[in-house]
Amino acid sequence: RVPRVDYTLKYGIPNACTTPCHTDKSVTWSNDAVVKWYGPERKRGNEYVEALDAARRGLPDAGKALRAAILTPAFPPIARATALVSLGEYYTPASIDALQAGLTDPDAIVRAAAARTLTSLDPPDRVRLGRALLTDPVRLVRAWAASALAGTPPGLLTPDEAAALARASEEYLALEMAVAERPEAHLNLSTFYLRQGMAREAEAALQTALRLDPRNVPARVNLADLYRTQGREAEGEKALAEAVRLDPRAAEAAHALGLLYVRQGRRDEALTLLERAYTLLPRVPRYGYVYAVALHDAGSVSRAITV
Repeated sequence: RVPRVDYTLKYGIPNACTTPCHTDKSVTWSNDAVVKWYGPERKRGNEYVEALDAARRGLPDAGKALRAAILTPAFPPIARATALVSLGEYYTPASIDALQAGLTDPDAIVRAAAARTLTSLDPPDRVRLGRALLTDPVRLVRAWAASALAGTPPGLLTPDEAAALARASEEYLALEMAVAERPEAHLNLSTFYLRQGMAREAEAALQTALRLDPRNVPARVNLADLYRTQGREAEGEKALAEAVRLDPRAAEAAHALGLLYVRQGRRDEALTLLERAYTLLPRVPRYGYVYAVALHDAGSVSRAITV
């Protein structure tokens, strides 16, 4: 793509000017040369980088920027697909046109990404927008649509659509089992099973992920959450404490264990862990909000307001 030395200065991404060509020059030198040659208002065309950066840093305008990137046909399919996957965390009804555009995009990688983002919608809207993907000509799209629509109430599908969902679900299972040596595959399978209410199969998939990688923090956090829904708090606490021990910088594990301590009335221990999660990942609004509520409940009102 067109080198963006200004993006190296702003975001730290590489560029073809200083790597591998002008290795003896600074990034500033290269940027000044580009501005001199083409002017400060030159045509650029890689602005999707700004949207992806906003999403990864949790900036307030991330959702708006992602929507704009998805709706820009001139951007590469891989960039629009990445924006669609990121949109899941920032989805609002105002983004519906971007999701619809992704679901009908000519490029299969964009449609597959849009299928994954369907999980941000309520089940009726998920089915309304995603049912056509169950018979998409590309298997990857069908498989991710099946994952998103797993557990759909029977009344929302026609008999033909239910049959298509069953076929696509088999394709999704085959897709994950093709890489079954990777713990991530079993993490995905556990989510797939949970959407269908298959708690036993979901637990088995998470245990498999941990057998493959005992240090896999997301698997431990998900397993603890499953235990929570089943009233198995002691086992959940054990899983989360181990996750925090294995990776003290895992904000998700610290946050989840803090919430468990809140439920147990262990306020001081909870506050310490909720603060750790917020400190490790201040860009995640939920961590800051929950920590602030805990501070307020502990009597630290001014600190809570600041957070």
